[in-house]
Parts: sequence; structure tokens; C-alpha cells
Amino acid sequence: MAKNSIRDYDATSGNNTDVQSVDISEGCAASGINNALREIMTDLKNVSTGAVALETPAADQLNVDNIRIDGNTISSTDTNGNVTIDPAGTGDTIIASGNLGIGDATPIALLTMVAADGVMADQYVAKFTNSEATTGQNYGVFVAGGSSSADESFGVRNFDSSATYFKVRGDGNVGIGTSSPSSLLTSEKDFGNNSGSSAVALQIGNISTVSGQTPGTRLLFNSGNRESGAIDVNHNTAGGDNASMNFVVRDGANTMTERMRITSGGTLAIATTSPESQAKLQANGPAIFIHNHTDTSSSGNVSYLAGNQALTLVNAQAGANNLTCKLGFSIPTTGANSDGLIEYGSTAAGSGEFRFYTESGNILANRMTITSGGEITYNNDPTSGGGVNVALSASYNDTSNHLVGGVNTQSFALITINTSNGATHIPVYRNGGAGVAFDGTMLDPDNKTWVALGASITFNQPGSFPQTFVVSITGGGSQLYVQRTSGSNAYSVFVQLLG
Repeated sequence: MAKNSIRDYDATSGNNTDVQSVDISEGCAASGINNALREIMTDLKNVSTGAVALETPAADQLNVDNIRIDGNTISSTDTNGNVTIDPAGTGDTIIASGNLGIGDATPIALLTMVAADGVMADQYVAKFTNSEATTGQNYGVFVAGGSSSADESFGVRNFDSSATYFKVRGDGNVGIGTSSPSSLLTSEKDFGNNSGSSAVALQIGNISTVSGQTPGTRLLFNSGNRESGAIDVNHNTAGGDNASMNFVVRDGANTMTERMRITSGGTLAIATTSPESQAKLQANGPAIFIHNHTDTSSSGNVSYLAGNQALTLVNAQAGANNLTCKLGFSIPTTGANSDGLIEYGSTAAGSGEFRFYTESGNILANRMTITSGGEITYNNDPTSGGGVNVALSASYNDTSNHLVGGVNTQSFALITINTSNGATHIPVYRNGGAGVAFDGTMLDPDNKTWVALGASITFNQPGSFPQTFVVSITGGGSQLYVQRTSGSNAYSVFVQLLG
């Protein structure tokens, strides 16, 4: 057999009688030796340049120890052996181009690793470990890629890529459980018909268990290049479950300060870090505004004229009158609660009145009203609708009659009338049920003594002002009025209820 390649060479030297059909057998011509050496040199040269000359073109294969080079394939002839590529010294192992597949004959990425079912059971497909022990010199895995929301810089999916567990988008958005994070951090999961502790989408915590400590966790918010706000959850007793959620903001003094907390007992504390243990809502300072409607059409419709309110209730429904804000009170008692109510209602644009309600016999009834004009109505007999109406320092500039008093039972009132025009004629008169006694006295402006007015129904009191009356009405259904019948000046009426 002609020795046309190194593969054809025989391990027994006596059987090697030619090189590339050049005779080198015993007794051959001297030129055969020369020519054979030249052919061997050519074969070796072809090995260094990669030409197919080690064996016939039909079987270009080379075995070196347990390594087989066969065409484009390097393999081991030992089925349990390793193939090691070890560059000398600090040299690098370089694959100049093409994709590298591990467990994949058709790699689609520069490095593709695929473990078939059962191949890597209970094992990692890839593991990166940097054992450098020097602080500041130990780095893990660096990934660079992506520049827009359409790019995926890094992704983790389930075994068949049907679900995304984690994704870093090219614009920096991070998704947990979603492939399309719409914010810097988006955490999503289909929890089905679950909620609360069965549907926790994000959990952060300080898991310190050191005895005697009160660990806490902070969720920090930055604005610009500095801390602007935070939510703290702290354990307030060492080793206990007494926790609170505290809300912190940066104040005008550039200090992160707690402004609100929810205690373990359910108290909402505003502007204080030490709320009363029995309080469910505690606010220090003019802090609380409660709205029952949001005015989206005109924010300027809502105004707080008094200022420095500790509590403000607002019904800000746009374009509506005759609305109310109510502040209720309820005290648990045996059998039923004892209730009370303060109500403020609008009567017209820019006007309103206060109404006070108390409960008696399980009936919540209006006991007193303060009108927009300053009149106070006392309803001391809710079953019949009666009471005493009192106008305090009310000013009038018309000729209409004005109610200044009304009673169902005997009552006394001190009435003072004043005007800048002495010629003004202001009668004080009674309008009520038949047979009702009406008595009164007048303070003489000159000698300052009380003089009887008699039982006349109508009193005409022209002359000097102020003039003061003491009136007594006995019986039900009576009402007391004042009315200017001459003159043009405004007049004021001050009424004080005496009994």
C-alpha cells in the first residue's frame, strides 16, 4: 500500500517502504531517499498551512493522543475524557469569529448554551464565580446593551421562554413579571381572585433579628439629586410587634422630617410623633381639610376665609347651592347611641347658616340655628316647632318687618334700637295669638330709669336713640317684630335673651 499520507505510515518500520510512492526499500537508489525526504517535508509543510495532506481527501483526520481533528471538528477519542484548551502563561484563548454553541449545533448567538431535558437536572446551566477576596476588586458579570425601549438589555424567562420573569429594557425600565415595563420599576403578576397577603406584588424589608434592636425599613424618594421624601416602617419596641408607618418629607430647613404616622393601634397622627393612645385621628396645628367632592371645573370656588383652621370640612361640588357639610358626634350608651350634629348649609351664593342638633328620645332635632344675617333661633320645644328667635346686632336699611323674638313659653328680652337719625320712626310690635298678654318697659334716655309701656300691641318710638325695651310675652304663638315706618337711615337692633 502506498504511503500517501502520514495516516498511511506503519508502526512497524520495516513496512514503510515508500513515501508518496517514492521507493525507500532496502537497496533503493540514493535518489529515492532524497526524494522521499522532500515528500515528507512537503507533507509537514501542508500540515502547518492546513492543507489536506495528512491523509487522503476522503478521510482528512488526525489523532493525537485522545484528541481527534476531523475536518472542522475537534473531539476526544476517550468517551469519558475532557478537552482542555490551555494557553501558555497569561495568553488568551480567542475565537476570532462565529457563534459558539454548547449543547446546540446551530447557535444563534455568539454564545448559545442549551441543556436538553435531563442533561442538567438539579444543576446550573451557567455559573460565574469571582473568588477575588480583595475588597473593591471583585466584580461579577457585566452586560452592556440597549439604548431604547425597543431593546432588551437583559432578560430572564421560564424554561420554554413562554413567560418573562425579569427584563431590563434598553431605556432603563425594569420589569418583574412583565416584558413591557411602563415605569422605572414595574412589578406584575396574575394573582387571580386573591388580594391582601395572598397577592403580594413587591416586598422589601430589614430581616435583622439581633436581640434588643428595633429594626426598620425605609422606602426613599429622590427629587433632583437629593432625598425628598420617605416612608419608614419601624419596630418601636425591641423584639416586639409594635410597628408604625411613618411618612417623611424634606422641609423648608432642608431637613428630612416626619410629618405623619400610622401607629400599630390604628391612630393617624399628623404633625406629631407622639399621638395620644386613645386618639384615632390627631393633628397638631391647622392641618386637616376634608372634602366630600372634588371641584374639577373651577378650583377657585373653594376658599378658607378664616385661616388657621384646625379642621375644615368642604363640600366643593361645582355649580350647586343648598349643600351641607356635617360634623357628627356619637357616644355609645346602653341600648342605643347618643348622637349630635353640627351642620353648615348654604342658603345662597356666598351665604349660609349653622344648625345644631341634639338627640332626645331617639329623635335628632334642630335646637339652634345661626343665620347668615346673624339671627340665632333657639328651638326649645321640637315637638311643636317653637322657640325663641334672637337677632344679635343686626343692621337693617329697609322698611320690611324683621323678626327679633318669638316664644312658646314666657320669656323676657332686652331690646336696644339705635340709629343716627333721631327723626326715624321704628315701631316695635307683637304679632301672635289672641289673648296673649304683652308687657314691657322702656329705659328713659334722659333719667336712665325704667318706665312702663303698658299693654299696647304696637309701640311707636320716635325721638332720641338709642332706646332700650324690656319685653315679656306670656303664652304661645307670639312673635316680636321691628319695622321702620319713617326716616331713611339704617338702624340696628341688639337683642339679649333674659329668660
